[in-house]
Amino acid sequence: MNENTLLELLRETGQGDLQSFEKLYGLSAPKLFSLCRQLMQSDALAEEVLQESFVQIWREAHRYDQRRASAFTWMATIARHKAIDELRRRAREHRGRESLAAQPSPQLPGLLDTLLDDAQTRALDRCLNQLSARQKETIVLAFFRGLTHSELAKSLSAPVGSIKSWIRRGMEQLKLCLQK
Repeated sequence: MNENTLLELLRETGQGDLQSFEKLYGLSAPKLFSLCRQLMQSDALAEEVLQESFVQIWREAHRYDQRRASAFTWMATIARHKAIDELRRRAREHRGRESLAAQPSPQLPGLLDTLLDDAQTRALDRCLNQLSARQKETIVLAFFRGLTHSELAKSLSAPVGSIKSWIRRGMEQLKLCLQK
């Protein structure tokens, strides 16, 4: 999947070009589906989330800013947020059942492989492994399982302020490490 191709197709989609949107879908849907599948743990739910994601991509393509993120990263972020929203909605419907935090987390390397190329995956994995165990766990649960600060505090038996600090400091360390 060529980033320049995705960028051009996303720009054309933002101008209302349906053929470009179809090509964009064809190129990016398999990886985005894999991301949704890992987050949702269900093919049927992943398909629903993917469909909702592409509706939003179609509607908001004109707002895409390549200075903020690559085309694929922007689309993956939309899909991730849709999946998290769906997980939270389902959790609210099933109060009293097992919490999201108690469900098994997706395997980080598999999820990263879905989103990133090999070099990026290795760099992120290397940098995550330089964090403290608490920072790494908190960041993975927050960004790959979509847990809120409150859910993390409850799951990890820590104050919300500590959770926020772990995430903030960990993200700062990741940023510095990835810039090397």
